[in-house]
Amino acid sequence: MDVGRVRGLVPRAWYPFFGRFPQLTAIQREAVPSILAGENVLLATATATGKTEAYAGPLAERMLREGWAAPGVIIVSPTRALANDLFRRLEAPLAGLKIVLARKTGDHAEWDDKNPPAFCVTTPESLDSLLARRPEVLKTVRAIVLDELHVLDGTARGDQTAILVARLERLAMGVAAGAAARGRAVPLPLQRIAATATAAAGEEVATRYLGRGARVIATSERREIEADFVEGTDAKSMMAYFARLVKASRAGNGGRGVRKVLVFTNSRAEAENLAAACTGKPPFGTEVFVHHASLARNERERVEKRFLTAPSALCVATMTLELGIDIGDIDLVGLVGPPADVASLLQRVGRGNRRTWDVTRVACFYDFPGQRARFEHLLECARAGELHQGRECFRPSVLVQQAWSLAYQNRNRFVDAKTMHDRLPAWISGEFTVLRLEEMLAHLARDTWLNALSQGRYEPSDRLEALYVRGMIHSNIARDGGELEVVDAVTERVVGYLPMQKGPTATLPTEIVLGGQKRQVTRASGKRLRTAAAGVSAGATFKGQGSPSISYELAQSFAEHLGIHEQHLKIVRLEEKIVLAHFFGSCYGRLFLECVQRATSGLSGAGNAFVAVFTTTEMPSLIFREGDVLSEISKHRRALSSALQDGPYSNRLPQGWWHGWLCETLDVARFLTIVDTLHVDEEVTPALARVLTSLAPQGAALELKMSPRNTNT
Repeated sequence: MDVGRVRGLVPRAWYPFFGRFPQLTAIQREAVPSILAGENVLLATATATGKTEAYAGPLAERMLREGWAAPGVIIVSPTRALANDLFRRLEAPLAGLKIVLARKTGDHAEWDDKNPPAFCVTTPESLDSLLARRPEVLKTVRAIVLDELHVLDGTARGDQTAILVARLERLAMGVAAGAAARGRAVPLPLQRIAATATAAAGEEVATRYLGRGARVIATSERREIEADFVEGTDAKSMMAYFARLVKASRAGNGGRGVRKVLVFTNSRAEAENLAAACTGKPPFGTEVFVHHASLARNERERVEKRFLTAPSALCVATMTLELGIDIGDIDLVGLVGPPADVASLLQRVGRGNRRTWDVTRVACFYDFPGQRARFEHLLECARAGELHQGRECFRPSVLVQQAWSLAYQNRNRFVDAKTMHDRLPAWISGEFTVLRLEEMLAHLARDTWLNALSQGRYEPSDRLEALYVRGMIHSNIARDGGELEVVDAVTERVVGYLPMQKGPTATLPTEIVLGGQKRQVTRASGKRLRTAAAGVSAGATFKGQGSPSISYELAQSFAEHLGIHEQHLKIVRLEEKIVLAHFFGSCYGRLFLECVQRATSGLSGAGNAFVAVFTTTEMPSLIFREGDVLSEISKHRRALSSALQDGPYSNRLPQGWWHGWLCETLDVARFLTIVDTLHVDEEVTPALARVLTSLAPQGAALELKMSPRNTNT
């Protein structure tokens, strides 16, 4: 649709939302008429293409044209930080239309029941809280938007969000039925919209979250990626590379240098240590910042503001800055080691050159040949638009949390299986029948989370009530055992949080790195650490979060990129070890490792998504029995469940549900077929052998001990 026609469709919203753009993007031209028509729509396009305006503009126009009551629009953001950024982006255009906007998150509770906002930006957890505690205030909602859906999809929070949409729609249906019974005008059904930058655009994603018949609007707007490969992930190598580019920028060579750099790491400790090592050194001097989830909210927002306004600076971050938080135009994105998947790569790379270039510039820092090869493969997939995501599965642990939430939504404080079943999306309710839900509710009663009443009804127990009062029943985020609050001893300002250590040998740290600054612990009291700036050497104190899960499909694509034929198991023999390059992904890779060790008595090894290394010089047995595979799944169910992001309530499910879900999701028959059809291949060139050994755990050490025992080495 041409610009003139779009402008005519949104006369009120045109200037506030689209007037500052020199031209409309493809997603905006396509989305505006569909959303104005009330269609359920999935918007799938690259970052920085104006998705926010594409849905917010026509929704504001509908609200004004049709006279929607407040609240009329709920926008669900995957994180609080992104909710804050959305609020900042929408505040001015909505204010220009005299439409009230507010946030409802754990950081900002701006909701007023007596004067609710017309537009509300929230998170899945806060929407769950509203539905459970004050459902009546949501009865006027006419549209819900799931922003940055790819961040939620494929997680327990995504499954929760899908159910929340169904619950909100059921609430709207109840309002419509009441209006019809009283002879009043019946409101239109709840409009459902989702926006995503990297999730595969297709009917499956749209159906899961928006319902059958939802329209998918996908555009191919994709910027070219220009990549440099830099050996060395240490601060010295990195700063030398940046210094050359900044010098070129100051020399005025056509603007191809850099002034602002955003570097992503794969862990909080790595971000802290790198930022501390770079601070005070050229080319950025003291303008070096760090950003991650363990910093206090005020500290994160301070970093965002300072980096946004700095003319030349470096910010080292984890995935917290993958999303659309406004930090200004980034000249270069740096990646310290390859991210887990293509979606994460696209998110990170997409933060660069948003306003000034059609080309996104990225520097890929690596230590080993395997890391460089992974970078090359991920970039190849990104340029081709191939995500290689794994198969989607519903996580039944979410049903436990939703049963609790629904019990509180009912004004009489009870839940039953039929009520719960009626509020599930169709793609979930088919598998989880009323009988199965009754089984789960009865189990929760036996486990003292619910109290059984008559007629199949269940009320919250005192045990559950204690969690409800503390606001702890609305989340499907796994908790890791508590945090220590870190306070500046001079200003009394909370600067961040550290994970608590457990066990008989656990001790409190005396020195830490937080916010890119070395700090001395001056006093510890309970869960509070008072600290002062220190010049002594220290390391960041964070527990490892484990490696992100890599799908079987992505791992197999990587093998193809390396020239390895399908179903070929490449073997690299070392002096005292043997490397089996399977490329099975995280879950099948873990199963493969454990089953090999089970099949060969006394064998020990280590592995990951790509290779397994065993302390033997002989080829181990690859004959697996189904019973042995099932036993290994049961034995390692926590690790496998974590890789599948099952959520925190799996251990609350009825006996057999957790194990059954794992076996069904992993598809044991498929795994056995893959292993049975493997072709053992020892023809490995020296170059490929170096890549494969460096992909292994502690790959650098293995690479140094290679022996020429392979056929072609």
